[in-house]
Amino acid sequence: MTENYIMNKEKIHFRVALLFIIISVFNSQYSFSQNSGHKIPSTREINSGSVHLVPQEYSTIRSAIFAAQPLDTILVDTGTYLDTTTIVVDKSLVLIGKGSDSTILKLDTQYNFHFTVLEITAANVVVKGISFDYLLYYYPPLIRGIITATTIVQNASNIKFENIKFPGLHPMQIDLGGGFNGGDGVSIINSEKIYFKNVCLQGGNGGDGNGHGPGGSGFYGGNGGNGITINSSTEVEATNCLLIAGLGGNGANSINGPGKNGNPGQTFSVSNYSSIYLVSDSLNGTDYLDSTSTIVNGPTAVTLRESKPPAAFLLNQNYPNPFNPSTVISYQLPTNTLVKLKVYDELGRLVRTLVNENQHAGEHSFTFNASNISSGIYFYRLSAGSFVQTKKLILLK
Repeated sequence: MTENYIMNKEKIHFRVALLFIIISVFNSQYSFSQNSGHKIPSTREINSGSVHLVPQEYSTIRSAIFAAQPLDTILVDTGTYLDTTTIVVDKSLVLIGKGSDSTILKLDTQYNFHFTVLEITAANVVVKGISFDYLLYYYPPLIRGIITATTIVQNASNIKFENIKFPGLHPMQIDLGGGFNGGDGVSIINSEKIYFKNVCLQGGNGGDGNGHGPGGSGFYGGNGGNGITINSSTEVEATNCLLIAGLGGNGANSINGPGKNGNPGQTFSVSNYSSIYLVSDSLNGTDYLDSTSTIVNGPTAVTLRESKPPAAFLLNQNYPNPFNPSTVISYQLPTNTLVKLKVYDELGRLVRTLVNENQHAGEHSFTFNASNISSGIYFYRLSAGSFVQTKKLILLK
């Protein structure tokens, strides 16, 4: 009994110490711009609540959020976490991953036709160091999911996002019919005081049309999604963010004429008495602002970049190399395609499959953690469509 009492007391002391560490980290790291002309509330102190660990205590992010009480903190370790339905945050909490390339929450679209990974409907929520993405499947004709945004913020206030990737859904091509529209990176509705820092907000590319209709003309391509859509919301701020407009899908070719190409999306679309404040952001594409809304450029000019997919397949050398225990492998795709990224040893034996899924056109990266693999020379191979390339990496422990 005495031993159990001592062990329980030690656990309490550990959790209290961990909570104070989190408080100090947040107080030092979460400082959003004060140059917008409106008063931005400081990050709330984490002065109560418990700490929940994923996957040490909870196997999924969903289960940890469900168990959490208001003002709790959830720490998510490195890994890819798959869920089958939209995760709803309806309470004040803090959600922290290990980084946008290390902690990934994916929605398995096989089981869900409402393609939103995360929805926030509360006040005082902080999300940091996580990427949101999709596990895509082929869909037969006439089936249409509700493609809205990777993350929806609705009826919420004082929400802070940092070091996150929000890629809008890039739908796959179907057998016959018009292309799906791409999804938005983030959609903000009837909310206020929403802050983004070091965040990638990317609209999904529209799907390509395939085949032709009764009249013989090719089917249309889907429209691209917006990096961020803001509706009836104020005091939205983006600092040092990358906003990318989704590309329109290609219309299908036909003997009676090609189908219409989809329209590109917007880097941001602001409407219905909304406001956005931009500080040192890069915009890849055009934008939309209605007559009732306002936009303010911050002290550093916004950089405009041309919106287009990569011209060719490319597999980059991993970095760092040599490495211990993690390295980043990056590559680019000119079209939506099935991607396989695998690691082999010197004898050609498969060591690990890193990627085996359909991915959208654009730039991609994967963090390879080799902590459970012995030192040596290994090879990583990218197979994407007809493109196959292999490069060498060196693990030194």
